[in-house]
Amino acid sequence: MSAGADMLHGPGAMRWGAAGLVILALHGGALLVAAAPWEMTPPPPLPEAAVMIDLAPLPAAPPSPAPTPPQEAAPDPAPAPEPEVVEPDLPDLPPPPPVPVPDPEPLQVAPKPKPKPKPPAPPKPRVQTPPKPVPPKVQKPVEQPPETVPENATAQASGAPAAPTQSSAPAGPPTPAAPASYMTTDAARSWQAEMFAHLERHRRYPRQAQLRNQQGQVTLRFSIDREGHVLASSIERPSGNALFDRETLAMMKRADPLPPPPDDIPSTELTFVVPVIFSLR
Repeated sequence: MSAGADMLHGPGAMRWGAAGLVILALHGGALLVAAAPWEMTPPPPLPEAAVMIDLAPLPAAPPSPAPTPPQEAAPDPAPAPEPEVVEPDLPDLPPPPPVPVPDPEPLQVAPKPKPKPKPPAPPKPRVQTPPKPVPPKVQKPVEQPPETVPENATAQASGAPAAPTQSSAPAGPPTPAAPASYMTTDAARSWQAEMFAHLERHRRYPRQAQLRNQQGQVTLRFSIDREGHVLASSIERPSGNALFDRETLAMMKRADPLPPPPDDIPSTELTFVVPVIFSLR
């Protein structure tokens, strides 16, 4: 009985009573809070996470070395005195015997090779010079006194028509017909040569015939008076080439008048029949 009374009236009972009061107060407060209306406020936003960067400390510069004081050069040590070398006395040695020198062997000189004979040079080709062309001998026509023709034949020849003229190159000299009796004198022959030279200066070679290498011969009949004027001219025998025939008649027109005959020739009208040669040689 005493033990139970001590527990109810002792200090332990006071502690249990205080604890009960605290529990009741907490429960009453909780009921009041639950019954009272109150608003829910959102929690404040969390601050942004800061990025922390740790920077390593810069290395400290090494301290500059302190200037060293100049060192004085140490003096060179004095050279040590060289010890004196005493040469020992050597006994006199006999001279060495002479070494026999062998006789030199005779040099063998190789004979020089004979030079190879040079091959004979090929014969040079002989240049055969072509023989010089021998110019053909041109037989000059023998000048003969012209043949005299009767006056009636002269009249017939004067009526022949004349052909058109044309220029030409030089041709061969005309050859006269058989001479008459009074044409054999020296004066007649000299006059005849002068007359043929006059015709020679007025002859031409047809240009077209020369380009074609054409040649020919024309027999010409012409008559002159005592003054040398051409009374008539005609083709006695044609050449077969109209170029030569026309040039022959044109020559007579260019040569008019001819040299007059000498006094030894009595005729008042002279007729000649002569060949006119056109040659390119």
